[in-house]
Amino acid sequence: MEKVDLRSRMLKRRRLESSEEIERKSYRIREKLLTFDLFLKGRGILFYLALEDEVQTRSMIEAALEMGKRISVPLIDEEEREILPSILKDPDKELTPGHWGILEPKGKFYHPQPLEEIDLVIVPGVAFDEAGNRLGFGRGFYDKFLRRLPERVSFVALAFELQVVKSLPFRSHDVAVDYIITEKRIIKCKESKEEKMYLERPMKDFVEDTAARLPAPGGGSVAALVGSLGAALLCMVGNYTVGNKQYKEVQDEVARILEITDSLKDELSSLIQEDIKAYQKYSHASGLPKDTPQQKDARNKALQFSLKEAALVPLKTSKFSLKVIELAEEILPRGNPYLISDVGVGVLLAEAALEAAVINVQINLSYIKDSHFVEEKKREISFFLSRGRKTAEKVVKKVKGRITQNR
Repeated sequence: MEKVDLRSRMLKRRRLESSEEIERKSYRIREKLLTFDLFLKGRGILFYLALEDEVQTRSMIEAALEMGKRISVPLIDEEEREILPSILKDPDKELTPGHWGILEPKGKFYHPQPLEEIDLVIVPGVAFDEAGNRLGFGRGFYDKFLRRLPERVSFVALAFELQVVKSLPFRSHDVAVDYIITEKRIIKCKESKEEKMYLERPMKDFVEDTAARLPAPGGGSVAALVGSLGAALLCMVGNYTVGNKQYKEVQDEVARILEITDSLKDELSSLIQEDIKAYQKYSHASGLPKDTPQQKDARNKALQFSLKEAALVPLKTSKFSLKVIELAEEILPRGNPYLISDVGVGVLLAEAALEAAVINVQINLSYIKDSHFVEEKKREISFFLSRGRKTAEKVVKKVKGRITQNR
């Protein structure tokens, strides 16, 4: 009865709000949502269609469509008790009242939206607590639907401040939201799927998100990961050498190489996420208003600043990858000879990371107007490429030669 009583009380409180108050508060929530990073980054967004006493979403949907977002809305399948997401292009033409008076796309206007193309779900509710627990109408439609979505999808609830309570009862089948946006604040309920480091998640998440229609992770993050793996292989060679009595004469040298390589592995790993954050900043700058000359100027400055930041991340990747290549040359004659193929693979991965990172630097430089900055970075990557290619070629040649001798 706890949920039933709480639901009844919260609905009564919400229905006491005048239509003017609902519109005023909804507008404030709209302004927060339209500048929210997850919204700006998301391409496929599912919106709920509001009842008259809920946070109103119509103007948000219209703004999102104007921004080129791929919008979907729920169609209720009463028989299967499921939400069917349907692509929405024209709210005026495609929506008619459906279950419980909620607008829905019906008939020829139902266009199924693949779940894998949804990046963000805008969630309704009767009440929420700051941990993200949600109280709905008790039918279970949203909990069932949200559980069907890919793990990477984020859930953002829209609510009036009066709907946020100290705590809500939680059951194992309930699905919590990542954020709550009210007219007063944005509540971060938990570490969102989007913010959680990829290194703390299954490798499958990174692979699937890279393959999906998502703006990030992209080539910059992949380059950093490949460079980190190259460094990791050299670390393995070092770890199989240090402490082994057969190689006591090179212990100090290999221990030094191992320490540097291990540090590079961690630096490159951190650049996986740093590249994603750099893109998020660029995406945010792209979404800034440009209606007035002042707004256009501010947006252009923000874009140029974010482009420089976006170029500097893969520049670090290329620099660190070159160091990995150079360390491969050092460890080759000193490391455990039974792992010589791992030195070869490590240097090839580091070279691939270097080449890939440089491409990402170049694409950002092509949009930057600061000619001094551009020329300086072009000189740096030219040096990295020249030295990296020559060194990697030498190492691979020696590795193949020693493998041939062992036959």
